[in-house]
Amino acid sequence: MSRNAALLIDLENFYLARETTAEVGTDEPYDFIGDLERLCGFARSLVGDARRLIVRRAYADFSASRLNDDVEIGRPRREYFLRSVPTVLMDQGIEPVQVFRFPGSGRGVTKNAADMRLAMDAISLIANVDFFILVTGDKDFIPVVLELRQRGAFVVGLGAHGSIARTLTAYCDAFHEFETLAAAERRASEEIGFDEVKQALHDLLAERGRLHFARVKPLLDQRLGASVDPRRLGSDSMGELLRDQAEPLGVKVSRALHDWEVELPRSDESAAAPPVIEVRPHSIGLYRRLLLAPGKLRLHIHDYRRWREITDHLFETATNPDGTPAVVFHHELRGSVIEHFADEGLQHVGKITNDALFLIFKAGCFVCAEPGPRYGEPDFNWSHYSARLAPGIGSAAELRRRAYTFAVQQLSDRLHDYDGRRPEAELVAGLLFGPEPGESELERARELVGAEGDAVVGLRQ
Repeated sequence: MSRNAALLIDLENFYLARETTAEVGTDEPYDFIGDLERLCGFARSLVGDARRLIVRRAYADFSASRLNDDVEIGRPRREYFLRSVPTVLMDQGIEPVQVFRFPGSGRGVTKNAADMRLAMDAISLIANVDFFILVTGDKDFIPVVLELRQRGAFVVGLGAHGSIARTLTAYCDAFHEFETLAAAERRASEEIGFDEVKQALHDLLAERGRLHFARVKPLLDQRLGASVDPRRLGSDSMGELLRDQAEPLGVKVSRALHDWEVELPRSDESAAAPPVIEVRPHSIGLYRRLLLAPGKLRLHIHDYRRWREITDHLFETATNPDGTPAVVFHHELRGSVIEHFADEGLQHVGKITNDALFLIFKAGCFVCAEPGPRYGEPDFNWSHYSARLAPGIGSAAELRRRAYTFAVQQLSDRLHDYDGRRPEAELVAGLLFGPEPGESELERARELVGAEGDAVVGLRQ
């Protein structure tokens, strides 16, 4: 039998269970993108190096809808909660399998159809796959598990808390609870610091020579036994960490034909490098780490060009043809951006959109549009209530200005707690606008931190 593996996801089962678990005690929208990234990481760890994960599929009716009967809204609202999920799945290399709802059928019929399609695919793969990861907690999959095992396959179950049938766990060769794996990964990741990453990277490069950026994180995760989170080290991605922190990491990066590459510098290059006399107390990496500090609002600052494109589209979507604010929902805005950029093949567009929406929401750029006690307030649960642009936001530029003002305020507060110092305008410009900001961008950064270096509440246009 071949040494191949398959990841098959009962998506609606996983999504709804995690949505309930993840939102306990928080008003933030469910971070499905983060869960999907972790799920793929767990799958790779479970499969190991001895097998190839040749099939990755997720099954659902992606046009499924539900009614939100929240009493504060005062009326039911239909939400197409899986509409933007296929793009997110494909961003992770997972094939979305649409299971259509037959006319006149209820949700249960469609759910059973998805289960049946997954089961049929699993059996059909047995000739080429000997290791299955079934992401579900539904006991209806027990016959499938039994059939796969009888044909010699090893079956691992993986389910979200609250959706796991205890009887299913007894029939699998192994069963893991998603939340338990996530907690263990979080504890392990928190123990990985910059020095550990640097040493592991040097060991890898000494063994393998030059590496494409895309290969670095999986190899580091494997060597360190935990997922390396570049955000805890001040960068949004591993590629950004390698480029921005190449000198502290002691590596050399270069642009190849299809990807960036990293390698150890030659001995003569190391000898020729000037000695480091002083380490600058503040850096863009420090500012990123402070904005992503655990226990506080985690604010991601992405590439300005992409941020501008996304905010332009968000403003257009949230504005009526006559220029008045439109009533919108969080999932509609998010789905609109993902669909807009789908043809560009942008990687991680779902995560970037989530981060942009989170910053915009926390900056008070939207207010509640639902009738009731929260109407007109910027502090509300955006995953449940409709919203409209806040008064005074008449352009995408104003939207960006208010969001960046809020981010710099947060940075200023955290720097005060960190070392009592103020943000440096040049570094703020590099953080917000890129590594080589122009004079106009430097001036905007100076406005953001204030004439005396203090973050300000409002900015002139």
